[in-house]
Amino acid sequence: MNAPSPVSRSPAWVTLGIVAIITLACFNMAFVLRDGLAIGTPFITRALFLSEHTALWQLGWLNWMLAALGLLLFCVYLLDYLPRTPLRRFAILLVAIGIGPDIIAEVLFAFVLPPLLQVDQAAALFLTLEQIAMQLTGTVGNGFYNLGGLLLNLLLFANARIPRLLILAGLPAWLFGLALSVATALQAVLAATLLTGVAMVLSLGWILAVALTLFMHPAKYRWSTAHA
Repeated sequence: MNAPSPVSRSPAWVTLGIVAIITLACFNMAFVLRDGLAIGTPFITRALFLSEHTALWQLGWLNWMLAALGLLLFCVYLLDYLPRTPLRRFAILLVAIGIGPDIIAEVLFAFVLPPLLQVDQAAALFLTLEQIAMQLTGTVGNGFYNLGGLLLNLLLFANARIPRLLILAGLPAWLFGLALSVATALQAVLAATLLTGVAMVLSLGWILAVALTLFMHPAKYRWSTAHA
């Protein structure tokens, strides 16, 4: 069998880049953005952080916007390994829908909230928009991502070429992601923080495994009715 061409392996290399972008976004969340988020830090402390580190704050959210688009691209790459069914299209549609509220929330965080700190008596408006942004990204956007991703993951079972263990390994990441949406909706801050960490670690590990297994050997694993 001929070795896959560099072109056929391009999704693998692009996905490795996506893993790097999402990993950087996770570090940003853990060590930069958290100082400005409503996760137990007093408002005055967060306001001071945003005022003094506006550019860093905005770059961190731009990183998350790229991560969101990267996740969508990864899911598009997965389509070549799934049966051509309406459910496949529905699943990728759910992921794509999740992009909308997520990007809107990240724009609010990055570019709308910091200028509000320069306006007199803006705390109430700031906190209101902050809650809207948190629910848009954590509940709505994240919920759609994980519902769509879970469906795509389950559809991989129809492809007999793909190792069952690889498919099973992806399921916990989406389930923890859905639990994160519930925790965000309930404003359970500690639970949401813990679930974010677990879901991101599991997601990154699975995306990396898919890139190195499926996307590195597309001819071996792509969907084919002859090997369904």
